[in-house]
Amino acid sequence: MIKPTVKWFAVVAIAATFSACGDSATKSAETTTPTDTASQAATYEKNVETVIDELPTASEIPALLESTGAEYNATLANPLSKESSYTTTTGKAALNLGVYAADLSYLCVYDKAQDALSYIKTAQKLAQHIGVVTPNVEAVQKRVESNLSNKDSLISIVNQTIAVSDKYLKENQQHNVAALVVVGGFVEGLYVATSVAEKYPKDLPKEVRSGVLTQLVRTVADQEKPLADLVKLLGTVPASAEIDDLKKQLEELQQAYTSLNLSQKIKENKGDMVLDDTTIAPIAAKVKEIRNKIVS
Repeated sequence: MIKPTVKWFAVVAIAATFSACGDSATKSAETTTPTDTASQAATYEKNVETVIDELPTASEIPALLESTGAEYNATLANPLSKESSYTTTTGKAALNLGVYAADLSYLCVYDKAQDALSYIKTAQKLAQHIGVVTPNVEAVQKRVESNLSNKDSLISIVNQTIAVSDKYLKENQQHNVAALVVVGGFVEGLYVATSVAEKYPKDLPKEVRSGVLTQLVRTVADQEKPLADLVKLLGTVPASAEIDDLKKQLEELQQAYTSLNLSQKIKENKGDMVLDDTTIAPIAAKVKEIRNKIVS
């Protein structure tokens, strides 16, 4: 099983957000004892582990599709030609760093190694733009090129490379930036899931198509809890127009989940419930709206 790159970004960003209590810890320093601070840190770490465990992995959907024989859909990955437009603001760069990280796992699962190399380069550029120091790009590129035929080695190299970003974010406590990276990766992963369901071939045998779509719908339904965790996460970082807008958008996505009540219906295993692309249409529409705003 390939270790998902986007999972690493989630670890990095959430850990950076919660690790040192941020500005609120500084402001309350006069009234908070060392014991209280240690207790808060322990609570934050526990919250981090919960969110990380429940966040989706970028390789989850592609791996499922590959196992069913579904072909790779090049239109789902965000084009690299947009990269220059993401360096206009730090927020834009952070969001799309998460997006490209999710796309990178999608490419790797489908053995698109050469394309993955280009996405790695772009991810490094965006990381550097938001102030994260990464290893020598040329050295990393050579290592990647010599391991293009080995998916596990490729992902390992990527993880080692961006581990430097992990250290940087933890030490510099870029709360807002870290949260944006997480959101970008989550939205892109959910976008891939819902898009695959929408675009899944309709000329396949009914039992084959139904079986795959049922798995996809269940996977989408399972993201309701991590979505709630992300909304809470955005509520803990310093407010900004960008953070507030994203939080509002994700809350609207939550409403779509609530109205469909998918998790409960699946749990109750209602025999008359058909799980297909139409089942998650409201969720897919909102995810696409949020994603389009991020990558535009």
